[in-house]
Amino acid sequence: MTRSRIACALALSLAVSAASAGTPAIGSMDVTPDPAFATEGLAIIDFNDADALWNEPVRTLAAADGSYWMLGFARPNSGNDNFAIAHVLADGTPDAAFGPNGQRIVASAGISIVDASMDDAGNFYVASVVRGSGADFMVECYAPDLSPCASFGDGGQATVAFDLGGPNDDVTRHLLIHDDSIYLLGDIDTPATDGTWNVAIGVAKLGLADGALDAAFGNVDGLPGRSVFNIDLVENGGDYSADFALSPDGTRLIVGGSAQASDGLSGIALQDAIILGVDPATGQLDPGFADAGMQDVPFAVGESIGQFFASSLIARHDGRIVFAGSYWQDHNGEVNPQVSLIELMPDGSLAADFGEQGVANSLPGYNIEVVAVTERPGLGDLVVTMQTDGLFPEDAQSHQQAVLDYSPDGRVLRSTFARVIPSNAINTAALSRPVGVLVDEQNRILMWGWRNWQFLNYPPYIFDRDVTLSRFVDTDAIFGNSFGGHYAD
Repeated sequence: MTRSRIACALALSLAVSAASAGTPAIGSMDVTPDPAFATEGLAIIDFNDADALWNEPVRTLAAADGSYWMLGFARPNSGNDNFAIAHVLADGTPDAAFGPNGQRIVASAGISIVDASMDDAGNFYVASVVRGSGADFMVECYAPDLSPCASFGDGGQATVAFDLGGPNDDVTRHLLIHDDSIYLLGDIDTPATDGTWNVAIGVAKLGLADGALDAAFGNVDGLPGRSVFNIDLVENGGDYSADFALSPDGTRLIVGGSAQASDGLSGIALQDAIILGVDPATGQLDPGFADAGMQDVPFAVGESIGQFFASSLIARHDGRIVFAGSYWQDHNGEVNPQVSLIELMPDGSLAADFGEQGVANSLPGYNIEVVAVTERPGLGDLVVTMQTDGLFPEDAQSHQQAVLDYSPDGRVLRSTFARVIPSNAINTAALSRPVGVLVDEQNRILMWGWRNWQFLNYPPYIFDRDVTLSRFVDTDAIFGNSFGGHYAD
């Protein structure tokens, strides 16, 4: 079936840029590395010991005292990931009171750690993939002293299996803590009509204190505590999870992902953005959200590609929803990925006053890959982090970590900064990559990611990968706060 596909563009500064090749005008260039943080705004965290060489962050949290908790993994040459925690003081130096170099490492039972968080009591929760007959969800709980939470699951571990006949139940995305519950998001293999496997979106709900599945939650018979969403815009088309968030009032779980699509033509690669509104108590689609619980946002095709690669979703302070990703469209045989921001109203309808009818696309640099989005408190600007080969109009240079500050309506790119992280790696596939971004209560932007330092034991090829924390400040050097505002200097 042929479907109408929307063309998306972003009005930047005083002009509207074409979706295919819009280079945004810059409102200001006043986001700069914070000289009060570590060395020129950059801190490197290295968990290396005799075995664990590959370190990556999965989440960083801002504490009330201005310090940061970096949660991630230290991956050894063989065996499971280990849970790695670093406490970094407000000035970017390690907190020696927490452990040597401000670091602690705990052995994890999961194969691959994908997310982690903390509750208000200081307990740590770690989401990972554990493999047996198939890949299942796992959550581990550690007390503030990093001992297993005795009342949680079995010895501090809770495993969630969907087992719908496919080989994998993967927590490929996120863990979310709200009140007394944990939500898990991942991709689930379900049987396809052609005898193979069809990827669907899976959500599970557990008790925060005991790790038990919530029997009142779920949409699959015989699977309490678990919901499966098989969108299938095309038959056996894959549906892939990306991120989720709760509405500010806690009444709706918003799930973002992407779905394979078709316009009825062969040789055309299409992938839509999909946003689901789910009842957080029952796990059912909320019929009051968008169209029977789902908003489908298609993207204009170029010569043969029109795809949205989902990455990050947030609920704004006013209940609106922003979904970020990379938009791929080809022209003259080339693909120049764009930053794509989608905004929905709290009821799931596209926000007509954002971008162009709810979608803002821009092309600020070379070979970009959007990673995360967050909202500046008070001001309402959207801060995006991405990997790029450089920002316009500078010359291209591979593997930079960048932050972009967009106006609240997505139409003006106020400020940008791209950072090359030092490395002495040789012929690495990727020298550096951002993983996430936050804005703390002092209105400072913190971007976390990793960099490859070098090959060790060469051959074989083993990376020494370290965690990077970059902090930026908005100096108001020009008019990044629109001539004043909540955080005007």
